[in-house]
Amino acid sequence: MNTNERSQSLKDKDRTIGRLVLALLVSIGTMAGLVAFMHFYGVIVIQRTPGVPTDAQIERSSMDMKAQKLVLSAISNAIGSINPSNAEYVKAMAQSYFAPEAYTRLTGEINTLVQKMIAEREAGSHYFVLISSDYNPQENKHYLFGEYHTVNMAKDTSQNYVFVYQMRVEQFRPVILDYKFYPSDNPPSMKYDDKEPA
Repeated sequence: MNTNERSQSLKDKDRTIGRLVLALLVSIGTMAGLVAFMHFYGVIVIQRTPGVPTDAQIERSSMDMKAQKLVLSAISNAIGSINPSNAEYVKAMAQSYFAPEAYTRLTGEINTLVQKMIAEREAGSHYFVLISSDYNPQENKHYLFGEYHTVNMAKDTSQNYVFVYQMRVEQFRPVILDYKFYPSDNPPSMKYDDKEPA
């Protein structure tokens, strides 16, 4: 192999290596751009995940409204079924979702309710049946309408009840900032009522 052939061979190898390095730099730059976009905008669009609608968006600071309703429904059911034997479980569950101030207030209310049940020798059970829900985006409040049932001596009585929650999402985790639950004279409906008790 003469010098010209060897020189030509080395030039060909240099061009090939140069192309590979350029392709590598372009792909690294593209990946860095995508990571920066996801970091600054916080949006990751997942397409064609089994069991998830194709238009679903998963973000660090939001949750699908159906998922929020499911979490709030589970919490409402737990709070609606408090009795002396499950109060600690309900408090532990609530601690996972409530902000510290709201959790402190809720545990105080649970302790008061349990002490009252023990003092009155309450032997019945309670449960909440969700009938409908609504969301007020202006106030960021979720309204869960349903019936609060009390079962005593084989008799089931119900009362219309409303659970109201204000929440935000932090790192894919729902955090309940404020809550309110109260009996309602209106039948459970699909819309929130601006006349909430104070």
